[in-house]
Amino acid sequence: MELPAPAAVPALQSLHLSGTTVTDIQPMGLTALQRLDLSRTKVTDLEPLERLTALQSLDLSGATVTDIEPLKGLTALELLDLSGTNVTDLGPVYDLPHLRIKANDSPPVQHLRNYRRGRKLPY
Repeated sequence: MELPAPAAVPALQSLHLSGTTVTDIQPMGLTALQRLDLSRTKVTDLEPLERLTALQSLDLSGATVTDIEPLKGLTALELLDLSGTNVTDLGPVYDLPHLRIKANDSPPVQHLRNYRRGRKLPY
C-alpha cells in the first residue's frame, strides 16, 4: 500500500492506517499531522516520523516496531500506545514533557518503573 503524496494533502491532521499492509512510512512528509494510527501494521522504521513535530497521538499497538529512538524529539507527543509491541526501552521518550504511555509488560518494558515513580505515569 502506498501512502498519499504529502503535496496532495499538506494540511492533513489525522491518518488512520490500522491493520493495513503499510510497511514503509518513508514518504510521510505530513508536517501538520497530529494523530497517526499505525497499529497492527508491519512498520518497523520510525525514522520518517522525526519530522512530524505537530504529532500529538501515535498508536503503534500491535505493530512490529522495536525501537522508538526516532520519537525522542517529538515534544508535542501526548499519547503513545505501545501495547503488543516488542519495544523494551522507553528511555528515548522519557523527557517528552506531556507524554502518557500505554504499554503492556510482554515483553517487559525497561525503564517503566521510572515512569511509575516519576512524573510520567503509564496510561
